[in-house]
Amino acid sequence: LVIITWNKSYSYEMNNNEVEEKEIERKEFAIYLEKTQNTQDYERSEDKDFPKQGYLLNEEKTKCYEYGSNKEVPDAVEQSLSSGVIDGSIIVTSQKSIYCNIYFDKDEEKPEVITFTLTGSIDNGTSLSNNKLYTHTTNVSYNVTWANEDVAQICVSEEETCSNWREVGSNSKTSKNGNISITPTEGAKTIYVYLKDKANNTSEIEKKGTITLDTTNPNITIEEDTNKTTEDTIVINVNVSDTSGIKSVTCKAIIDTNEITGNYEGNTCTFSGLNDGTEYKITGEATDESGRKNTSNELSITTLKKELSRDEIIQKYFNGTVPGGLSTKILGDMYRFVGKTANVSNYICFGYSNLETDCNNKTSDYMYRIIGITEDGQMKLIKNTAIREESAYQYKWYENKTTNVTWPNSYIYKRLNGLSNGLTSGTDGDTNLFIDSTTSNVKYIKTEGDTAWYSKIDSNHQWLYGGINNVGMNNSADYVYKIESGQQETVQYRNEDPSKWTSSVPAAIGLMYVSDFYYSYASSGTNSKDTNCYFSTSGCDNSWLYMGNNGENIHDYQYEWTMTRNGQSYEGSNYGWRVNRDGEMLLASLDEDHLIRPVFYLLPTIEISDGHGTSGDPFIITN
Repeated sequence: LVIITWNKSYSYEMNNNEVEEKEIERKEFAIYLEKTQNTQDYERSEDKDFPKQGYLLNEEKTKCYEYGSNKEVPDAVEQSLSSGVIDGSIIVTSQKSIYCNIYFDKDEEKPEVITFTLTGSIDNGTSLSNNKLYTHTTNVSYNVTWANEDVAQICVSEEETCSNWREVGSNSKTSKNGNISITPTEGAKTIYVYLKDKANNTSEIEKKGTITLDTTNPNITIEEDTNKTTEDTIVINVNVSDTSGIKSVTCKAIIDTNEITGNYEGNTCTFSGLNDGTEYKITGEATDESGRKNTSNELSITTLKKELSRDEIIQKYFNGTVPGGLSTKILGDMYRFVGKTANVSNYICFGYSNLETDCNNKTSDYMYRIIGITEDGQMKLIKNTAIREESAYQYKWYENKTTNVTWPNSYIYKRLNGLSNGLTSGTDGDTNLFIDSTTSNVKYIKTEGDTAWYSKIDSNHQWLYGGINNVGMNNSADYVYKIESGQQETVQYRNEDPSKWTSSVPAAIGLMYVSDFYYSYASSGTNSKDTNCYFSTSGCDNSWLYMGNNGENIHDYQYEWTMTRNGQSYEGSNYGWRVNRDGEMLLASLDEDHLIRPVFYLLPTIEISDGHGTSGDPFIITN
């Protein structure tokens, strides 16, 4: 057995059952190299080494012969190669003394990569965006194609000089699929590919691809542009950034189950054609160039409520006919019904079960009066008669005369809003008076089961609460309203703490304010703002809001609570303001029993369907 390697030749013989290796001279073998490719014109090489590149062994012409007889030894030569590349050896098998002529055909044509395609590992979408290639992981797939079927090895690497050669395999004649693990740092990566054929020729023309590793989601936050929120439009500012660049931004506004897509342009997102006075849940979503997505913070934004003119209110709620007593200008915060009972048409039936039997009497528990209508279209109602749930039907503000009770802590607030459970002291007990979830009393506004009527009430109206002293009370309705609404900064006219009237509580039910009563009667016409009922009737007992004019039998000891406390410093807040039987506005200790009439705002979507506002033909809201 003779093995011919690059530089030396060895013979192996058996001697006493042991193999002896001997180095032999190469003169027993002649190497012939083709002079010009594909000519079959050879010349003997003076080099004893096999050619390392540019030649292929010609197995057909390579032959071995016996010494002396020159007889060919068939099948004596076997090529031992690695995928055909000349980096192995030629094995000559014979038990005879032989010599060999070894022929190599010239092959200097270098293999050429035709296509080199990279594919990234992407969580969603495609890895190619804006003519750039992206991957979310370090695992990158590739595909290489070539034309020469003699390609034996391939090298794919981030290094410009490849060293990690791999066999293409017997099934890869002109293409190869594979994977490469790129370095884990984010950013653009250059991937090189080289081919090597069986003649050890390596492709020279550089083929490479670029792919960007992106493992970070884009950043996106949104904020309202408050100066641009209108009745039908919301504009949000979008702050977005990403290392690989932003591909797209979408903004969505949700109301109930409906989804609205905003228009994104120049780092702002605009929602148009929205409903006025409506809350929307808004989010943004950013997608970067690599396909990574991220969702922003959520905003709750309410569009401005459209302010209705008096004519629009008359058209919307009263079918174009002006109801008696409706003011021609805004009084305080709304168009109000002003004047004597005989001149005011503001009766409205609400909460009824049977329209014919429940809405034909002004003393019915379903008969209410419209105090006024705000510019955003909310009707403010007051029950026409006092609550008569208990035998005395008179109720305390609180169980004792205290200086630190506020409206949200009062018995009346809790009992009117169905929050009374847990009140254990006081003669008024702890039952609810007006709204309830389980009672079968038809006079209640129920919150569960038959909820249609309660669902028409603004259950989260913000009720301001605080106090006014007697100096502040001895002023016009406008002046009192400014104190109650926090617009009047003269501290001496209210509680010493200026923040008292800026405090509020969200609730469905309240009582009338002092200003409501002041505004309700105007001796000089429906637009008068100088009415004052403080310790004086001044004709206030002629007001439509005075309960004695609504069918009640008002006795000497029966007064009506407002939700306004006294704010005079030497008395503290242990007194509240009440309307007495003559229409005067007087003080009362908070632990006194007096009449109450629930007050609430309807949602701006609620409209009147019929009626003329009289006690015999009240306005009707369809259930």
